[in-house]
Amino acid sequence: MKKCFIGLVSLAFLAACSSDDSNKVPQVSGIFSGVTYSEAGAPLKVTATAINLAGSDQTAFTTIVTLWDERDQQISYSGIYHQDSNKLTFANEKYECIPDNNLWLCSSAVESFTLAKVTPEAVSIDLVLGSYSAQLGSDSYGLVIAADNKFTILSAGCEANGSLSYELDGQVLMFELADKTLEDTCGLDNLTGIINYVSDNDELFSLEFQTVNSDIPITWLKR
Repeated sequence: MKKCFIGLVSLAFLAACSSDDSNKVPQVSGIFSGVTYSEAGAPLKVTATAINLAGSDQTAFTTIVTLWDERDQQISYSGIYHQDSNKLTFANEKYECIPDNNLWLCSSAVESFTLAKVTPEAVSIDLVLGSYSAQLGSDSYGLVIAADNKFTILSAGCEANGSLSYELDGQVLMFELADKTLEDTCGLDNLTGIINYVSDNDELFSLEFQTVNSDIPITWLKR
């Protein structure tokens, strides 16, 4: 199996600019990846995708950082950027990183580690068009991705519509569910995340969603 990124935010900065350079959010963009270890000594892959929104008029910082364990199971966290110390923390402040455009210096209670910038190939919507299915507990879900960068998630008695967008010169595929026209959006409205794809012999096999919302399936199998 080969896993490739087409996917947000593993990491997005939303910040306000001021006239004082010391109060500005660093102009950081890109995908950053590295390896660290859990307190039990198990390896963890860490991936952060930074979309530079430092020019935004929002004052909150929204981040998603994803960890994979040795069984390839993932969990995503919201992070918080601390402007006074130029550090980003996640997982209830178990981890902290100093963001940079080339190499992030990170630390935990276990060790110090780095996240290096990576540059995946740009992707085309043609790669992910089609229908997918997923299971979360006893609930079954369907996913349809259309050529107009729109997609629909279906489950028993509910429907959620969303859109796809490309960031970082097409390296990152971001999804957003924010459909207010439906009475029941499966509890997935106002949800953003990134999409990865998993291929076998260069043929698309499944999609993986990265988001802090645990109410949406992670793995979607191609029909």
